[in-house]
Amino acid sequence: MGVVDYFRHKSSFQADENCVFAPLETWESDMLIKVAPDVTPEFEAGLARSMQQLGKDWTVEIQHLDDMRRTQDKTIWVPILILFIVCGFLVFNVGLGLFGILFQNINRRKGEIGLRRALGASKSQIWTYFVGETLVIAGFGVFLGLFFAVQLPLLNALDVESAVYGWAMLLAVLSILAMAVGCAFYPSRQAAAIYPATALHEE
Repeated sequence: MGVVDYFRHKSSFQADENCVFAPLETWESDMLIKVAPDVTPEFEAGLARSMQQLGKDWTVEIQHLDDMRRTQDKTIWVPILILFIVCGFLVFNVGLGLFGILFQNINRRKGEIGLRRALGASKSQIWTYFVGETLVIAGFGVFLGLFFAVQLPLLNALDVESAVYGWAMLLAVLSILAMAVGCAFYPSRQAAAIYPATALHEE
């Protein structure tokens, strides 16, 4: 009996939890053998032949724990990477659409911008106004999305801890608001640079 260091038998992403090693009453199909670090492939081949002689219909395959762990980690990384690429593509498209809508909206409101500038509004006030307007609109969408997202942990629909899901929602909200501000930055700067006389003259 004894105590071992942290051990994850599933993958490198497994959470720390209690586990115990216990001998089996009957041997099934897998056997864990500890060997010296400097063993050669010839030793593994001889070990496989010796074990195969114990049973005529046996098929012996030797695998290293490090290789098994890397393979198991890949089965977790690959779906995450695919989802990351898909989500990144969708976010990029949403950002382009939001940028185009804001750019078109500001071009349509040149008269309003010129009137605000003529009444004494500064460039920073114009910029703040359009960024704030974008944040308010994005905030309504985020609130609606959170209303549905909160239902999943309440109904235990996902096998994810509530704290992890809460942090994920917080990061998602901050990312969406940051993307909204980033998309509104350039059109708002353009609106703030419009001269009142030019805007009113075009109208």
